[in-house]
Formats: sequence, structure tokens, C-alpha cells
Amino acid sequence: MEIAKVLIDNSADLILDYKIPRNLVIKIGSRVSIPLKNKNVEGTVIEISKSSPFLKKLKNLSESKNSVKIDKNLILLAKWISKYYVTSLEKVISAIFPKYIKKEITHKRIPKFISLIKTPSSKEEASIEKKAKKQFFILQRLKKEKEKIKITELGKGNFYPAIKSLQKKGFIEIIEETQKTKKTFLKNHPFNLNQNQQKALNKIISSIRNKEKKPILLHGVTGSGKTEIYLQACENILKNQKTAIVLVPEISLTSQIIELFKSRFSEIQDKVYIFHSSLSQEERRNTWNAINENKVKILIGSRSAIFTPMQKLGLIIVDEEHDQSYKQDSSPRYHGRDVAIMRAHIENISIVLGSATPSLESFYNCSKKKYQKIELKNRIYNYSMPLIRVIDMRMQYKQSFGEISQILIEKIKDRIQKKEQTILFINRRGYYSISECKKCGTIKECLHCSIPLVYHYKEECFKCHICEYSEKKQKSTCFSCGKSEISQKKQGTQKIEEDIQKILPKSKVLRIDGDIKLIQEKLDKFQKKQADILVGTQIISKGLHFPNVTLVGVLNADISLNYPEDFRSNEKTFQLLTQVSGRSGRSEKNGEVIIQTFIPHAPAIQFAKNQNYQGYFEQEINFRKKLSYPPFTHLAIIKISSNQKKVAEITAKNFHQKINKKLLLTHPISAFLEKSHDEYHYQFTARHPKGTYLSQILYECLKKNPISKKVKIKIDIDGMFFS
Repeated sequence: MEIAKVLIDNSADLILDYKIPRNLVIKIGSRVSIPLKNKNVEGTVIEISKSSPFLKKLKNLSESKNSVKIDKNLILLAKWISKYYVTSLEKVISAIFPKYIKKEITHKRIPKFISLIKTPSSKEEASIEKKAKKQFFILQRLKKEKEKIKITELGKGNFYPAIKSLQKKGFIEIIEETQKTKKTFLKNHPFNLNQNQQKALNKIISSIRNKEKKPILLHGVTGSGKTEIYLQACENILKNQKTAIVLVPEISLTSQIIELFKSRFSEIQDKVYIFHSSLSQEERRNTWNAINENKVKILIGSRSAIFTPMQKLGLIIVDEEHDQSYKQDSSPRYHGRDVAIMRAHIENISIVLGSATPSLESFYNCSKKKYQKIELKNRIYNYSMPLIRVIDMRMQYKQSFGEISQILIEKIKDRIQKKEQTILFINRRGYYSISECKKCGTIKECLHCSIPLVYHYKEECFKCHICEYSEKKQKSTCFSCGKSEISQKKQGTQKIEEDIQKILPKSKVLRIDGDIKLIQEKLDKFQKKQADILVGTQIISKGLHFPNVTLVGVLNADISLNYPEDFRSNEKTFQLLTQVSGRSGRSEKNGEVIIQTFIPHAPAIQFAKNQNYQGYFEQEINFRKKLSYPPFTHLAIIKISSNQKKVAEITAKNFHQKINKKLLLTHPISAFLEKSHDEYHYQFTARHPKGTYLSQILYECLKKNPISKKVKIKIDIDGMFFS
């Protein structure tokens, strides 16, 4: 007789034993229905054994949900994630088995679209804004898009009543989805690799064939042809009847990379799929089912794609492995790259981590021979690296137009005349404007969070970017001292876009910092040379290839250095500057980069200017070693929250005291974001050379010392977000 250990859905990690009837085929990873307290519930089989201490009392499984299952390796991965990241096993299983996968669908809903057929008068629009916020939102979205949009793209919530009302009023129409025209991808044949690329590919293929496998770090400068190596490595995998997962850090990157992969593998383009959070639940379910039915040969996606049940998996590729987007900031707080490495280990398959600016942890692991390192030191076709200049804004500020120096303005004009393109990067989205009183210095803050409210010009209101609290614009008087001396500190992508259009009114400018669909549309336009200048945030620094871009301007390069709480601020700045600089000169045209900063001699900026990763690594690794920071230790961020400040403070100190002699700790202090959503936050960090020991101590402390219901505790192993 076989016994199934079943993790019950929505039960706070309740695991119960059940007998497996002989007529049911049950494996580890099977979804099952079981009797519990006079009703049937569902769960996941996480183990199968021959005995149980409760054998005489055990009930039989009711039925098997054979349409939904994963293999035992993913269950092993889930158990490791739960243990290492000190998180509920049920939450991990839910990340692998999301609700839309568990739920049986009896019919397929036809997605519907809506389009604007009549624009309301200003009087009608004002009335709708006042009485029906959802209707007003839909109208504004349709006016902005100027084309039909899918209802599911409106966001969370029930929009159907509002849609029906607008339809009755004659402003919009509802359209049933017509048969989609399938995009045809023309065959893109492999490029001839240069000597260094060929060596890199040979090492990857050798790793695929070897029984013992180490992670491979592909350290190649920007524009060195890493993607072509990925493509040819996947070609080798397909020849051996295996499949591959390709992870990218940003959803915006999938558009370019999916086109490259579908073109290269045009004969099986219907077996190259994408998987990320911006797809509708139905689209993700369809992809998941296709994977489960072994119809997918190459899967391209964001971090959650690592949980998909790819069969006959032979290779995992993690592009831009250094990127912090791979770290999940909500439970389970896993790191996509590290989970990918563990999955490759469990499956005994090869994994390639690619980056021009590897994380210190990965590069250090190469020096310790835990990883193999492959280097590509030059760009393909002997294209030159861009010329990088650092502009000291302390000397140039009076000659600048807002955030843009006169030097950079002249460079942009020159590119427009040559019909070449420019990218302007600022690490601040939207129209970032903080209201400050010039008399008393008071800054208008959110009532619920300890951060300044941001003024949004189009909506004429103040908003909190944490809890979304908003206030309509009031008189320009200080709410603290009552004086009429309010100033607006303005910066951000929208402000830069406006400044450029004032300086160069004939230039065509695209701004990227919002909706993912609009981002991909704008990137396509820029790729087709329908704009001269692209203004954006971190999204435009990652992996994008625009051969006609010959100038990159970095505004406020030192923003990310101004976080003393974050020991990684130097690393993030170096990576960001190097990556965004790499968007320039990716063809036979020479590239140039202008980095504007108020602290030009900062090491991270100077090493990025000289494209000197090795020098940066040697300096940074010495700093980390002296202070026992990663990669010499593993670090956990422990955050305690409560709506009562004193309760949060006392709980943080008590928890700190329980583990004080077992781990290297910092003192509990108010978090960088002290208050948000009406809750107060205290935090401290814990470190230990062994990550498993760190996790074990924190898990045991939680188990022995239950936290009050008035308090929330967040443990982030290998944490990256300190705010």
C-alpha cells in the first residue's frame, strides 16, 4: 500500500496522509481531491511513502486531477525554496501552481475589446468624472490609446458595469475578438561566430554533454554577441531533443528577444512561447498547459517562468543575471537566478548566466571555482566601445537647461542632423515634483506614509507612490506655516521630455516609463527610427539593441549612490551606468556617452567611464570583505511592522535579542521608509557565512517565538531592497 502526503490548499502548510486507491495513478506533484471534515478539498502530493504512523485511521484519496501535474523535481525545488527563504511551502507551491492553473475551466471565454466611437462633450466628461470614476478612467484610457483595447488590460476590478453604461450612452462599442492574424517570422540564419564566441559556445556545449555540471558565467561586454551564443546553444539543445528556458529580467525585453528566437527557429515558431505576469490569466494558463503537454520547446520569460513544468529540460539561460528584477519582493521572496541555479542542479542540466556587469556574488564564485567563467572582451565585428565623458555638473549647472547640460544639448543637435538617435536616461519616472515651502522648509508628506507627496501635473493632484493616497491641488500656501512661498522641485522623465521639446521643438521624442504595452509599442517605433530621442528609466538600460543609437546621455548619474543604507549602492550605480552606456555605438557608427554628475570622482562612476569591471570588482570585493558583507556572508533583512509604533519597535528588539549571539546583526532601527499604509516599520539585518545556517536560525526563532497578530514580520534572505 502506498501513502500520499498531501499539502492541503489554503491551510497554512497542513500536510496530511492519505491512502492511494489501486485504481488511481498518483505521483509526486499530482493534484488530488481528498476528504477533510465531511467535505472534499484539494491539495498537492509532495511525498509518497510505504508507511504512516496513522495507517489504521487513514482515508482514501477521492480522485486525481490528472490534467494538472508537475514532476517530483519541481516539488524538490519548492521544498528547497521554502526552507532556504524561510517561507511557507504552500506559498511556494502556489507560485508553481497559481489559482488560474488549479481552477478547472469548463468553457473558454472569448476575450472582448472596447473602442471609442463618440467623444463626450466637456460637460458630459466633467459629469462622468464626478459621478462615475471607472467610466471616466475607461474614457481617458481609450482617448489615450486611440484604438481598441482588450477589456482585461484595464486592470484589476470589475469594469463590466461601467463598460455597459458607456455602451448605453453611445460612447463606446464592445467588439468580439476576431481571428488573430498570425505573425510570420522569416528565417534568421546563424551568424558566423568570431573566435571568442566560438570558444564560449564550445564550452557551453561541452558542459551540456558532461555529467558533472557547473554554472557558467558568460561575462561579455555590451554588444559582444551573447544573444547569438544563446541562440546557437539552444539550437544544439533542440538537436538533442531537449528543451530550454530563457529568463530575462524585464518584460519589455521579451519583445526583441522573442522575435530573434522565433526568426531563428521559424520552422518551430509555434513552439517558442513567452511567459510573464503581463499576460492575461487565460494566456498564462494556455502556455502552462502547452508546456504540460510537451508542446513547448523554448520558453522565454521573466523570473516566474522558472517554475513552469518544462519537460525534457536541457538548458537554462539567465540573461542579465545581475539584475535585481530577478528578486521577488513579496512572499515567497526568492531570487530567480538562484532558483534557476538550484533547478539546474536538481535536474542535472547546464545553466548559463550572462551579463556585461556580473553580480559580485557570481564573479566571486568564479574566483572560487564554483562557476566556470567565459569572457568576451570585445564587441562583435570589431565595433568600438563608446567614448564616455563625465560632465561635472557643479561646473556646468549655470550653463544648463534644467537637468540637461549645454554640452549634451549640442551633442543631441549633432545626432539629429546626422539622422542618428539618442537615448536619455534618468533614474526617476514621470513628472517627479515635490512641494517644498521656501520659508520654513516643510515638505508636503502623505498622511499614511513617511514620504513626500508627488505632484502630478496632468491630474492636478498630489499622489503617494507607496499607498496611492491622493489630494486635489489646493492653494499654493504652506499647510505648516501658512506662507505663500511653495516651490516645486521638478525632475523625472516627463520633465526631461518637456525640456527637450522646448529646446528642440522639431525633434521627435518618445518617453518610456509606464504601461508595458505602450513600452513595447514605443520601443518598436524607436527601432524603426520613428523618433530621434528616447527618454526613459532603468528599462532602457537593459539588453536593448538599437544600431542607430550613437549618443547616450545619463542625467543625475549619482542618484543611486545616495542610499547609505544600501551597501550595494556602488554596485548598482556601476552596473547601471555600464549597461546604459552599452546602448550606444552598437554598429559601425561610433558611439558616445555623456554622464552628468555632481560627484564625478566617485569610484563607481570612474570605473564605469573606463569600462573597467576588473578594477571595480577588486576595489568593491575588498570593501565587502572588511565589513563581512556578501559574498563573504549571506544577508537577511528582517522587517517588523505594526500600526502601533511602540509595538513594532519592541517586537523588533525582542526578535533581535533571541538571535543575538548566533548571527552577526545590525541594531534594530526605523526602516528607510518608516511609515507606509498606516504601519510603522523597524528593521535590522542578520548575516552568516552559511546561508542554510542563517535560514535555519531564523526559522527556528519564528517557530519557538510566535509573533502577535498585531505584528507582521518579513524575512528576506539574500535581500536587496532596504526601503
